[in-house]
Amino acid sequence: MTFAFPWHPVGWIGSVLTLPDHRGHGIGQAVTEAGIEALGTAGCETVKLYATPKAQPLYERIGFTGEAAFTVARGGARRGRDPDVDPLADHLDAAQELDRGVFAADRSAFLASKLERFPDASVAVTTDDGELAGYGIARPGPTVTEIGPVVARGGDANVAQRLVDGLLTRVPDQDVEVTYPREGWAASSSWSCRGFVSIDEPLQMRLGPATEEHRDAIVAAGGQDVG
Repeated sequence: MTFAFPWHPVGWIGSVLTLPDHRGHGIGQAVTEAGIEALGTAGCETVKLYATPKAQPLYERIGFTGEAAFTVARGGARRGRDPDVDPLADHLDAAQELDRGVFAADRSAFLASKLERFPDASVAVTTDDGELAGYGIARPGPTVTEIGPVVARGGDANVAQRLVDGLLTRVPDQDVEVTYPREGWAASSSWSCRGFVSIDEPLQMRLGPATEEHRDAIVAAGGQDVG
């Protein structure tokens, strides 16, 4: 099975899963190709996914090419002084517009649904003039909290750290996981200095035309499953 998310004009393949006893028989490739077909039917021109080193040859056979190296890191919640952040609900429209510019995809419905589900773990940072400088969403689960997406306009490290601290003070006391581009200084410095340790290094891969993704502004992606 897999999940295919149409963030028009970009589609995302997430969580390609095959039972251990049935691996090596082309099922993963067939499922991936079915996801690609579904995304094409939905109007997506480009399809992206995260690939482990072991899975990269499979996706290369289908036609995917490597695009960017990412890190998956794990750490914990933080308690202490609450940073100066706003509720994301006060800035949703601006956050959706910022997200479209950074990811070159329309994930407006995704952001709105996560804000509705996790309002207390969705934050924003504004400038002195009231302009949105960044936003972040955390998604607590049964055993692990996934943080992302988190975006700091222009890769502003100060905004990134305020967002990270704002989220880490609002999540349960359990493991926290985050996915971010290795080339992003604001992202890597924000997480490493808070004790997060790399547990995986997937490669973001693309099938179809390149998109103008501004990875310097990505403090955390949505996660390995949704991009």
